[in-house]
Amino acid sequence: AGAICIRSLGTEKPSLVYFLTIDNAKFRKPVVPGDQLKIHVKKIKKRGNLLKFACEALVDGVKAAEAEISAMMVTSD
Repeated sequence: AGAICIRSLGTEKPSLVYFLTIDNAKFRKPVVPGDQLKIHVKKIKKRGNLLKFACEALVDGVKAAEAEISAMMVTSD
């Protein structure tokens, strides 16, 4: 989600991403060593430097976890 924040604002300056909230987090399936975890992140809202993402983690195409994450991006000067 942090990388998506930086790319979506298109800034050339070095930036910091602060995670603000994790909402509606659900862990649906155990993940064990050796599993390949694929993480999908979609930007669902942007207001200024605040962003909200819908995130899900998949193992073998089955949803293992999901959450909505809010983050704020600031330029480091």
